[in-house]
Amino acid sequence: NIRRYISKEYFKYFRKKFLKSCIITAARVKYFVTVMVLNSCNIFIFQSNKFPQKGLSMEIERKYLVSTLPEHLEQYSCKHIEQGYLATDPVVRIRRSNDKYTLTYKGRGLMVREEYNLPLNAESFEHLKKKIDGILIKKRRYLIPYGEKYTIELDIFDGELAPLQLAEVEFETEEEANSFAPPEWFGEDVTFSRKYHNSTLSQA
Repeated sequence: NIRRYISKEYFKYFRKKFLKSCIITAARVKYFVTVMVLNSCNIFIFQSNKFPQKGLSMEIERKYLVSTLPEHLEQYSCKHIEQGYLATDPVVRIRRSNDKYTLTYKGRGLMVREEYNLPLNAESFEHLKKKIDGILIKKRRYLIPYGEKYTIELDIFDGELAPLQLAEVEFETEEEANSFAPPEWFGEDVTFSRKYHNSTLSQA
């Protein structure tokens, strides 16, 4: 029962304001974070004993197609990722990355957009996985150091999206992103193409 976690007044407020669209909000209640994903008439409640310290942040990244992989990928750290989307506008995503589970809200945008991450547990992830819209994306992500400060996130997709390969690089500022010189093995810059957003790919 949602009233176990938030007051009657808050319940009425959130239901009235957000019931018709899918959003995420967080509230600190007795040292817990209650995360509410409201989609149509369904309300799912999850708890975590860690309140997100950074909260809302800006994601600044560029994205490239990759046709030729760098040599010796086995030397780099690799994450096995599953992710699905409860909504695509705005983006509400669930992800398993190895043994870490996350629920993410992303605002609109291409190279720059708002992002908010909150922790899930395995049980919550498995429950929400049954609710996703579209396919469950499966991929391997290699973390490749580049230059003095950057990390290339090389995604090799499995399943329905194979043999797609994408590389992403995140930046602290837009100026850095605009002046970035990619390595030679990067292909076409698809940063400004919504076609290669994972949320779009999930609808394939």
